[in-house]
Amino acid sequence: RCSTHHTSSFRVLNTPWWPAGTERTLESVGILSRGLIFASTMMETNQTLPRQIRAELQDVGDICNAANTSITNNHHTLVDCLVNVADEDDFEKKEGLIRHEFAREFGAENVPALTIVKISGEFTGLPTSTTCTAITDKASASVKRVERGQIVAVTATPVQTEKGGKGEGAGSDDNNNDRYRYAWISMRDTATDEKALSQVGDEIDSMLKNDFNGNGAVDLVDCIAFLKGRSHGTRENGRNNGDHEDSLASIEAKKIRKWFEELSSGKHKIKASGKKEKSSGVLTIVKEEESRNHSLTSTAHSSSPPSFKLRCTAVLGSSKTSSHDFSSQLPSSSFSSSSSTSSSSLPSSFPPSSVKTVVAGGFVYLSGAFSHTANATDALANIATALEATNESSLNLTVNCLYFGSQQLVMKYFEGFRYAFNENAPPPPTRGEFGATPAECSGKDSCVSVIKCVAARK
Repeated sequence: RCSTHHTSSFRVLNTPWWPAGTERTLESVGILSRGLIFASTMMETNQTLPRQIRAELQDVGDICNAANTSITNNHHTLVDCLVNVADEDDFEKKEGLIRHEFAREFGAENVPALTIVKISGEFTGLPTSTTCTAITDKASASVKRVERGQIVAVTATPVQTEKGGKGEGAGSDDNNNDRYRYAWISMRDTATDEKALSQVGDEIDSMLKNDFNGNGAVDLVDCIAFLKGRSHGTRENGRNNGDHEDSLASIEAKKIRKWFEELSSGKHKIKASGKKEKSSGVLTIVKEEESRNHSLTSTAHSSSPPSFKLRCTAVLGSSKTSSHDFSSQLPSSSFSSSSSTSSSSLPSSFPPSSVKTVVAGGFVYLSGAFSHTANATDALANIATALEATNESSLNLTVNCLYFGSQQLVMKYFEGFRYAFNENAPPPPTRGEFGATPAECSGKDSCVSVIKCVAARK
């Protein structure tokens, strides 16, 4: 076990099967930052689904071991996991098996905030993959878990074991300045109608305020919404129905975004309390795959309302220290022009892309950056510029990036990732790739992928 790159904000983790130096050409398999362990997405194949999930969790455990942390059921260190299941009609059964396996591994009372979605993974043929966040053993006593209805929330106060950083709130175990309280939230399928949104919003607000002694839903800093719909068009009466599906998904996505921005900014309660509206968190919305015979327009399932799942992070009791909306035509100088990787060179100009950043706790959280190029260098350049604009972070402090786009373009994305991080802003972050469609980028401005990242503060 060793760390190959150590800065004031984080250190890269290695395992026996991902030795030091591997991240020079690929991703980092794990990063320890501000007392949090970010793990790259783990993929395994096995004879049965429970064994497969067990193997993926063992991989996550190996990464955490590199930070002197155990994820076994008496340590309570695993706080958040995203498990994706490829599009199959027996998803509900598989979801049940996965939840049962997590309960078997950690105990029913210690299961992390677990989000299970029906989207493809990095490669065809791999039925699941697992993406997790953990705290170190030193902070395990601070963990508290609350489950209410379709919502699970886990809170913890990470203990920083790296050197103290230079930014506000940075510190070491000795001065104890960097003791932010975080919460991770998973929400199962919830309808997008006004009543359902209001109910889950009130529930999240109550959990963060009453159960965790935070400020409520205004503590939300970062969420990914998985909208149930089709990722590919169908044909009806001889014509492609994909555009109509995209249009319906866009309408539902707008409803979710409006609800989230009002919830995370406190706007929904301003009239009653008279308090000042705060900055909203960042939100990325992608489309969860639907069974082959189902869709947002399916007459056979017209009685089932559109729904979505939510995976969130909150920083408890902390004001969002800054919030930026960045949108511009980026020059090619966003990255060094000395790269020798001609196959992933930047386009001469980039389509406008809005990236919002929120600085809270020890991190900078970014909304998904849309990409219009196969290798996603336009999105990565927008992410780099948005991070610099905060004056709190930079691309080489990125700890995790998730790619949502076509499986056919993953290898092209790897080229862009290598150019942006390995060649121009090392060390590279942890990462995960998913075959899912952005829900807010269709029509004439259609994009091919969305990249969602988190970076450490300086």
